[in-house]
Amino acid sequence: MCEGIVEELQGIDLGDKRLNRRSQLVMETLAANPEASVIGACDGWSDTLAAYRFFNNDSVTPEQILRPHREATQRRMREHPVVLIVQDTTELDFTKHLTDADSQHRGSRGRHLQHLRRSTAAGRSACGLHHSREGRSLHTGT
Repeated sequence: MCEGIVEELQGIDLGDKRLNRRSQLVMETLAANPEASVIGACDGWSDTLAAYRFFNNDSVTPEQILRPHREATQRRMREHPVVLIVQDTTELDFTKHLTDADSQHRGSRGRHLQHLRRSTAAGRSACGLHHSREGRSLHTGT
């Protein structure tokens, strides 16, 4: 996770003070241990459930959570005459790892990942700009 992400996300506005506070707590927890899973980063089961409830809340969208970060990234980009956008697309195919029960279905199983990162011409990398992920259905192959 990028250095300073918690400070950037403090400007979040989810339309509810309680959700704004919960977002700050969840982001601080995840940023403190970015390589851990949600359950590994949280301090106990109640914090884990609170994080999952936050992410599952219909009033919370990824766009809302990332808006302050995106705005800060754009401000930093304007400070440099040249900014490089590095793109990586990865396809993960798990078709050969299907169980015997899955083998009766046609199609493939996997993930299509895309990540964009910005970097200054001097090579200073600073946070991701975009990340998308698509799953491929076992049954339809899409």
